[in-house]
Order: sequence, then structure tokens, then C-alpha cells
Amino acid sequence: MSDRHETLTALLAALGSSDPRRRNAAALRIQEFAEAAVDELCRQVERPENRENRGTLVHVLGTFNCSSRFAELVRWAGLGGYEVQCHALNIMDTHRFAVTPTQLRDAERVLDELRTRDDMDPNDVEALHDQLREILSRAEDAQPDGD
Repeated sequence: MSDRHETLTALLAALGSSDPRRRNAAALRIQEFAEAAVDELCRQVERPENRENRGTLVHVLGTFNCSSRFAELVRWAGLGGYEVQCHALNIMDTHRFAVTPTQLRDAERVLDELRTRDDMDPNDVEALHDQLREILSRAEDAQPDGD
């Protein structure tokens, strides 16, 4: 872990360089770290052994670009535990997504599956369903014409 910390420290220092090539190379490397962090956070959220303890992982995802993670976020919001639901809904409310028709169809299936949850109060299921329906409506409205 210390090598990674030293690497990040060096990259952050390089952002202050007067050499634009060094500064730009550091910025691009930091972007690679961020993308790798999103990938790993999503992998960890999906791990079955983390199912009861993953709210913080989803929360941290909200600090990164999640524009390509719509499907996962809908699934976590609809089928996750309370903390995961809250963080996933927050991300979907505060980020922009380029959503495909296939992702919208998959999201509709999550909404159908949500209605069958028996581990939640029926009123909570209905409220969550309404929130997700609103998010899906906004995503559908944002679709380019002809799709």
C-alpha cells in the first residue's frame, strides 16, 4: 500500500510542475487510478460476501464518474439493503447517464422484481418503486429521438 501512496503523492506533486508534459502525464495517470477505483468498487459491491456491508462502497462511488454504471445503480437501488438503496438513489439523482434502450428494459425488470420483495414493508416498496420510476422516466426523456 505504501508504494501506491507514494505514487499518488508523487502524481499529486507533479500536478504542480511547471513542465506541462509532466503535469499532463500526472493528470492522465490520476484519471486512470480513478477509473480503476470505480471498477474495483463495483466489483466489491457485487461480491456476495459483501452483501451485508457495502453501503460505504456505493457511497464512495458517488464521488467518481458513474455515467456508465446506470444498470448497476438501478439494481442496487431496487434490490439492495437500505443504505445501498439510499446511496444508489442519490448517485442517480445527482449524476447524468447515457442510458441505452437495453438498460431501460433491464431497469423495468428490476422494478418488477422490486414489487416481489417480501423483506421490506409494502409501503417502503411502493415508495422506492415510485422513486425509481421517476428516475427511469427522466432517463427515457433524455433518450435521443429515434431510439
